[in-house]
Amino acid sequence: MSNHHPIYFVHGVLGWGPQEKGFGQYWGEAHSVKDEKYPQQKGAKKVDCPIKFASVGPVSSHWDRARELFYQIKGGDCDYGENHAEEHHHKQELEDWEKANRADLQYRDWDEEHPVHLVGHSQGAVTIRLLEWMLDNQRFSGFKTSAKWIKSVTSISGVLNGSTLPYASLGADPETGLLRKLPLFASGPFLGLSTGLHAVSQMDQAWSILWKSLNLESGYNWDLDQWELKRRNYILFGEPFWVFFWRILNHDFLYSEDNAAYSLSVHGTVKLNERLKTYKDTYYFSYVTQQTQKAEHHGYHVPHQNMLFLMKKFAWEMGRFDKSLAGVEGFNPKDWWANDGAVPVISQTYPFLPLKDAHKHPHTEISSDWPKDDPIKKGQWYVMKEPFNEWDHLDVVMFHENESRRNSQYCFYENLIRKLWELPD
Repeated sequence: MSNHHPIYFVHGVLGWGPQEKGFGQYWGEAHSVKDEKYPQQKGAKKVDCPIKFASVGPVSSHWDRARELFYQIKGGDCDYGENHAEEHHHKQELEDWEKANRADLQYRDWDEEHPVHLVGHSQGAVTIRLLEWMLDNQRFSGFKTSAKWIKSVTSISGVLNGSTLPYASLGADPETGLLRKLPLFASGPFLGLSTGLHAVSQMDQAWSILWKSLNLESGYNWDLDQWELKRRNYILFGEPFWVFFWRILNHDFLYSEDNAAYSLSVHGTVKLNERLKTYKDTYYFSYVTQQTQKAEHHGYHVPHQNMLFLMKKFAWEMGRFDKSLAGVEGFNPKDWWANDGAVPVISQTYPFLPLKDAHKHPHTEISSDWPKDDPIKKGQWYVMKEPFNEWDHLDVVMFHENESRRNSQYCFYENLIRKLWELPD
């Protein structure tokens, strides 16, 4: 019997949700897919608007994002956990947090009998894996949870084993994975990417985006309330975006283990993956994006000509990163050169680091966009490489001026949503 459980889309690093007005739609043509096209199965519980788009901290750690995602779905003020908050020296609870988040995201019936599908792009893929672990280990006070609260996990360009970008482009320490104080040459491109993402997502509102980046007006506030980091509101105008950005760069949290950069490093991911596992009652799918090619004269990987210009610098640097990473068994830099501008191809496939735990994540690599197994197996990863072998990290989520690419993106999400709802209940 098919299902009609809600599908939650979880954005990646530097991402945003629909409530952050003026920045376009992070998930591109996925927003255009209407659930009315898919008739509700007989006996299935009615769910209002079962296609939903979450909004979690754009530069926060996997842990903080997973906690925020839980309370966005289940409802209530966000609680990051007493031990975690004490260890990392930030607030444990956010007062009035529920009021600031969209009520239409909530699914208060969420439990084993009413599970959800989770789709994560980039960092979002690991955020939802960590949430599954938290549910299995009952890490939410007042709720009796389990991994069965999640029907399926879909990773799109997921950082399942970490990325070399923090080391190659942001100066993370190859010994620890921690960021060092970001120099101007690193912070400049990072700032350009963070503002450019919004610009390319909605080119027809360039002046609106510029105004919103200069002033406090807009919802994109980096969601760092747990660190008491907010854009200041002056008498006549709001704190300029780059001034607030500079305050973030000089805050201690950015150079600890409780931020997106460390979470997305290979060191941070290996440490996290030692906890996580593939659950026997969950369906797992991963889609791989790549837009680099091997250069004949030196063997490095270089970006395709049509890669988004914001990603090319990172693709170049990752495509020739040749440093060893201390303590990461089996890491061979050359295997990580092929990338999509943000994440190495090898990392997007399935969770295999640390190597000693690889057996916990059985997988099948296929070339089509959906497994042919009948029935599709739970508790193993289906890795799909072919659909996006010429797409960069943002092609699969952002809007495109190219009508053909927009149509392809729409067809992908329409097919994915249909397939998820066809999974046996």
